[in-house]
Amino acid sequence: AACARRALADREAEGMPPWNLEGPKVVKILAWKATPKSWSKKKRQEHHLALCIGKPDNDNMEKVVWDALNGIAYKDDSQIGKNFAEKWWRSDLDDTEYPCGYVEVRVFDLEREK
Repeated sequence: AACARRALADREAEGMPPWNLEGPKVVKILAWKATPKSWSKKKRQEHHLALCIGKPDNDNMEKVVWDALNGIAYKDDSQIGKNFAEKWWRSDLDDTEYPCGYVEVRVFDLEREK
């Protein structure tokens, strides 16, 4: 949420309009996890950019992100009409800089079908 608030402040400082909080939304979440250092180099390379299964569950990850963006990217997470959540391994992440990996979130206005 702090990053989203900072992005919103940056938009305002650059004279850009605030995000549209109205209407239905699409949320795409990409979570990147560092492959464990305990894995062999071969195993780390095999898992680079491969889908990651395991904890946290996608539904738990989504709910944390959705709640954090209430009032920032939309008025309420009940506006989310479509969502995607994916978890991926990255063997090139520095696990000292990103010990838990990182998450990318994109929010779009959901185009209404005519």
